[in-house]
Order: sequence, then C-alpha cells, then structure tokens
Amino acid sequence: MDLRNIMIKKGKIVYRDAQVKSKFDLRELAIAVPRIYFSTQKTDIGLDLKFADGGDLAVKLLYGLENNQYNLDVKLQNFALSSVTPYLAQFLNIHSFDGRLTTSLNIQGNMDHILDVVGKGDVSIANMYATDLHDKRIGKVDKLDVNIKNVDVKNKIYQLGNVTVNGLTTTYEQFAETHTFSNLVKASQTDDAVEEKGESDSTKVKTEADPSAKVKFSIDNIAVVNSAFTYIDHTMRQEATIPVTGIN
Repeated sequence: MDLRNIMIKKGKIVYRDAQVKSKFDLRELAIAVPRIYFSTQKTDIGLDLKFADGGDLAVKLLYGLENNQYNLDVKLQNFALSSVTPYLAQFLNIHSFDGRLTTSLNIQGNMDHILDVVGKGDVSIANMYATDLHDKRIGKVDKLDVNIKNVDVKNKIYQLGNVTVNGLTTTYEQFAETHTFSNLVKASQTDDAVEEKGESDSTKVKTEADPSAKVKFSIDNIAVVNSAFTYIDHTMRQEATIPVTGIN
C-alpha cells in the first residue's frame, strides 16, 4: 500500500465547550502529508491554522508506524490567551485574563509508552494581565520568557534555563478580614471527590514510571526587571500606601 500527497486546504473548525461556554474558531486549516510510510521510514505530517481571536499554529510531525516513535515540532505565534479564560474561571475568581502566547517546542516520544516523553523549547507571553470579579486589575506582566532546557517525564526531570519576568506590576491590598488574593482561588473539590477521581484515573492509565523516583527540578537563572509593587493597608486608622518601583 502506498499513500501520497494527502492534502486539506482552507478548512475551518469551530469547537464549542458548552460546559464552560468557551469557543475556539480555527480558520485556514491546512494539512499536508507527502507520503505515508508503512516501514521504518517516518511519515512527515504538517499542519497549519489560524485562530480567529488571534494567533497562528504550525505543527510538524514525524511519525514511525513501525515503532510508534514520534518527533513533534510546535510553533505558536501570538495566541490570544483570552480564549482560555472560561477554563481558568473554573477554579479562579477572575473576570478576564489575556496576553499573547508564543512558543517553539520540540517533543519526542513513543505512543506505546505514554510517559516516555522528552521536550525542550521556549515559551514567551507578552502583555499578560488578569482582573478580578469586579474587573479590577490583579496584576500585569509586560513580558515573560521561559527557556525549557529539558523535560523528561519518565525520569521526572524538569530543567529550565533562563526565566525572565519583565514589567511585573501588581497591588496588594490588606483589609480587616480579607486581602487581594484571599478569594482568588475557588473552593476546591471535597477530599472524597478528589480521591475518587484519583482512583478512577489510576485505573485508566498504565505507565512505566518509577513511583520512587524523585522529581529533579532546576532553574539556571531567574530575573525580575522593570517591575513595581504597591502595598495598601486599609486596616490602619489612616490608610497606608507603600509603592515600590524600579524592582530589578
């Protein structure tokens, strides 16, 4: 059997999640498969699309049908994070969340072994901010850059290179019984529900991870630059405001 030149052009997919009231509008969908190999040679699959709310996605997949090994390159440009607000609102008391996400990732693994996955790449978010239920800004970040040196899921290795936070601005307000972040996180599930879900998930997925292996997490360098923080205390007889600027 020989399959060649499989192509889809100018496609469109609209995905709606009725439970959280979210919508993803995918346009200019294009899929190209020059040839499917039923041998040791890897099949080359390319996918490109645009998000109606902003952002471009390009995916290149090399997949070996004989051994189920894959090599995946993902490039995402200026994806509008406002699209994920309904999902964040499931566990955070927020009115809005936005920013522009750009990533360049390489992921390699094997479909026969779910946790046999390694990855590396870069993640960048520009103009990120969130507001509370009163639409008051909680904080903003002009630019967040994260270099992922190595992620090895099976061996529990998570290595980050440089992490840079540029233009972080936030305000912390202290009241008599509450503060800015006291009601940010919604009440969690009951212990019984979490336990039940954990048991259910554990029966569904069989992995080869060593449960005794320790997680190895490291960051080469963290930098916070051009940032500002304001502390406001409403509990005092005379309100106190302490601004701190030029944080580097």
